[in-house]
Amino acid sequence: MAALPSEVTVGMDRVRLNAVTVTLPPDARIRVGRVPFDTNDRRGQLERIRAECRGTHIVRYDGRDTVEIIPYDPSANVPGRDATVLLADRPELVEHLMFVWLCRALRSQGMSPEWEGQVRYLSTKPEHDLLASALPHGVTLPEGVSRRIATEFDFRALAPEDRAARRLLLTINPTTRTLITCPVSDLMARGFRPEGHYVLPHLLGGRGGRLLGKVLAVEGESLVLDPDETRAGEASIPAASAYLEPRSENLADVLRDLWPQFAQAIEDQLKRLAAERLSGPERLRFVRGWIKRLRGLPTDLVQGIPVELGSVPVLSSGTWRPDVTMLARPSLVFAFGGTKTHQRNQDGLDIHGPYGWERFPRRKPNIAVICQASKQSTVEAFVRRLLEGEPSAKYGGSVGMLKRYKLDPPYIRFFPAVSSSPDDYRAACGAALEHMASFGKRWDLALVQIEGRFHELRGDANPYLVTKAFLLAKEVPVQQFKIETIQKPPATLGPTLNNVGLASYAKIGGTPWLLPVPHKIARELVFGIGSHETTGSRVRARERYVGVTTVFSRAGEFLLESRTSAVPYTDYASALLRTLEATIASVRRDQGWNDDDPVRLVFHVFKPLKEVEIDAVKALVAGLGLPDAQFAFLHIGDGHPYLLFDEGQDGVGDRRKGHFAASRGVRVLLSDREALVALKGPWELKQGSDGLPRPFLVRLREGSTYTDIGYLAQQVFDFSCLSWRSMTAVGEPVTVRYSKLVAENLQDLKEVRGWVPEHALGAIGRTRWFL
Repeated sequence: MAALPSEVTVGMDRVRLNAVTVTLPPDARIRVGRVPFDTNDRRGQLERIRAECRGTHIVRYDGRDTVEIIPYDPSANVPGRDATVLLADRPELVEHLMFVWLCRALRSQGMSPEWEGQVRYLSTKPEHDLLASALPHGVTLPEGVSRRIATEFDFRALAPEDRAARRLLLTINPTTRTLITCPVSDLMARGFRPEGHYVLPHLLGGRGGRLLGKVLAVEGESLVLDPDETRAGEASIPAASAYLEPRSENLADVLRDLWPQFAQAIEDQLKRLAAERLSGPERLRFVRGWIKRLRGLPTDLVQGIPVELGSVPVLSSGTWRPDVTMLARPSLVFAFGGTKTHQRNQDGLDIHGPYGWERFPRRKPNIAVICQASKQSTVEAFVRRLLEGEPSAKYGGSVGMLKRYKLDPPYIRFFPAVSSSPDDYRAACGAALEHMASFGKRWDLALVQIEGRFHELRGDANPYLVTKAFLLAKEVPVQQFKIETIQKPPATLGPTLNNVGLASYAKIGGTPWLLPVPHKIARELVFGIGSHETTGSRVRARERYVGVTTVFSRAGEFLLESRTSAVPYTDYASALLRTLEATIASVRRDQGWNDDDPVRLVFHVFKPLKEVEIDAVKALVAGLGLPDAQFAFLHIGDGHPYLLFDEGQDGVGDRRKGHFAASRGVRVLLSDREALVALKGPWELKQGSDGLPRPFLVRLREGSTYTDIGYLAQQVFDFSCLSWRSMTAVGEPVTVRYSKLVAENLQDLKEVRGWVPEHALGAIGRTRWFL
């Protein structure tokens, strides 16, 4: 595969961050009144103090045991104990004061910002109502239905070890926002059908609020609510008092009911307009425009302390400039001892073959194919292309799975299902197992043909999940493919053939490639922890499940294996400790660790570990006889306000995907504990309307004893090159992605009759069955 132009060279001086520096006098002090927090009257106490101090004081709970009351006027009286605070010692207080300042400053200019987590401002300019611009001539909607340009502001304190290097950033993120502020009765008067939609009893600033329930039927002017999808005690609500959530899918339903003949055209035009207004260049233009506007606002933070904003985005000329670099793509390893390497997975496979293929025990795999009888000829053609390649296919699809992975022709049999029903799929699986049992052997893999609509079905209603549960219980890994995909022209099947072949080889126990270890000083284990949130009822509390995946080094290379099933979020800390103990014992025994060997444990987690969890991990490791082990606790995620721009990136392809997007591998060290890593660049986007990809924020948690954030950021990037699910680069490290897949798969299977989680704890749990 040819080198991608965007990866050849990148000018780091062209990279910009959607933020501006915020500076306060270094010795700024304020007066604060302190009142003990009443834990028996949490909400009431704060409401009373805020009512008494409205307009003259800022009231906040410090998160521990005190209510802080801060007067705008330094000479004003303050309730409670009077104290003086050095703001440099209280970054969390500074952030709060900044949000208050921004809201007051915007309101002083006639704007109406909202503050909940972030400050949001909805543009009132007519040209910023994208929905109105997308409507054909003569098409109208009820007043209050729109999609407008909005801007989100956030303050982020960077707190490195060096106190003098601490900084505060104001991030500026242009986005769009859907509004449906009219009651459901107004929509019904125009032809909207509310059945099946969740409703709210009121809106909070146009943003939605707490769901009341799901509409089951309409009786007169009232909405009857589904008793299984409604908060206790609520049976109905007047349509004039109910509101839809301001969600894009609800807007789409409104369009389809009110203007069915124009709905699709409106949605397409709306998507096009949003892509234009939120392209990389337009977003950066918005950021620069807002910086200029914000610098003209009143600068009094509180008690006469001035706020100074930078004049241009961070990383621009003349501003604070954190270290920006392009991370090196790892040389993937395709042979024992690292003797055969290549930077590109597919080219490396075709040149060298998969890692350790000479010793792979399943060179002639047994493969069962489960498909619908009416689709068998199409499936047979696809399986032939999968194994032998398709000469007309692009992107390497001409090389079949057998040649690429050095396999012998497999023993393969087709087991057709009479129909697409779950029972018939299960019967086909039974026939497959009976067939192989007669030979006293087992299937190494089952290829299963599905339909796209199966993804909308749950539990026993989903033929694929029924098949997967049935076969995994018999320790047979499963790889699916959609009939709609394989019916496309053969020349377009290259990516599908490549990805199905890769995942299939990994599921039968093969190792396509590994990562090199940049050093052999410390024995290093990396634990990935990701989560999956159950869906279904949106009224009842959702339950989050967590999967733990272990990636560890051995003989100078990284290997991967799944160690745990998914557990409820409340139990994940204890599951982590069990996994940690078992893994250390196993690796220590296999590799012959000595008690005095340097050991490093790195945790890639979807949320910051709590202090008590970190202490428990350290205590466990010390108890295992590794008292000098180093720890790095990393929070890895994209739930942050940062965007990266590359002003020299004109976009790729005919539709200029990723215009102004930073290339994959760009790293920005915000501090010695935080880094941004771009895991998606222009070439990783699917279409031009995908807009600007968000980088991952890698944050080192307090309690870490290994603190080389540069090395750890490179490690996160390297693990994004290790996925055996797809030949194309993934947008997150497999340490987190694989553990999410474990949790997601096991939660999907949970609703299938006869499935028990213990099925995934046997031999199948040591495979990559979840890919």
